[in-house]
Amino acid sequence: MPCNWQVLAGSQYMIAGKKFTDPLQGSQTPNCAFIGALIAVSWVDPLKLPEQTRNGAGGLEYGVTFYKAGAPQITWVTAKLCLTPGGLLQHASSITTGEIWPAIWEKAYAKFLLNTAADTFNFDQVPWGGNSANALINLTNNPFQIKETTTFADGTTTANFIQAKCAGGKSINPMVAWTYAVAPPGVLYPAGILINHAYALLGVLTVGAAKYIVLRNPRGGPDPTQDTYTQGSWLGIQLATLNDGIFAINAIDF
Repeated sequence: MPCNWQVLAGSQYMIAGKKFTDPLQGSQTPNCAFIGALIAVSWVDPLKLPEQTRNGAGGLEYGVTFYKAGAPQITWVTAKLCLTPGGLLQHASSITTGEIWPAIWEKAYAKFLLNTAADTFNFDQVPWGGNSANALINLTNNPFQIKETTTFADGTTTANFIQAKCAGGKSINPMVAWTYAVAPPGVLYPAGILINHAYALLGVLTVGAAKYIVLRNPRGGPDPTQDTYTQGSWLGIQLATLNDGIFAINAIDF
């Protein structure tokens, strides 16, 4: 897809801090694994996403740290982003109008994966990968554990496993869940759940005897329409709000 590398007019790197609700995946960019991981880290602790700045040959540059084989590696990029002919961000954006930190981090990660010194490149050639665990270790250098929900006896057991890794219902460490490209035999995804897609896992909501897994879709929506809990709030988040990507789905469907 053609790309115009320019600074987004009127943009700011960050507005009111890094919020887990900010990152939005580009509609044509197959990197939900990375954006989901970025959301998960910013949810647990946005201070785990530090950046540096410097004046480079091309103007102000942002230095983002990723980890490769356990070693930190700073990737420097300018604020030139891939824009559409109409001047809009073509890939990652922020739910906060005019903010570009998610796009800067996406650009830096793309450059990191391509192992290139160039500040602009072909986004179609980026080897994004579909495993969020890789993105999480690149972002945090923390060891990870992968569990398939099909190994649990039922949804309650799954929710209890997740809840043990939470405090007050909120995930202690960044967690991401993703669906199969092809659902296993006997598995039916609820309406609105995307196949071959990653979601930031925020925690567990308990309502009476029922448990719900709270997630955020990197695309920002639409929310699932089946077996979700949309009443009231959870940790200050209004679950009925649309187009923010946040939803609570019954653990029996997880």
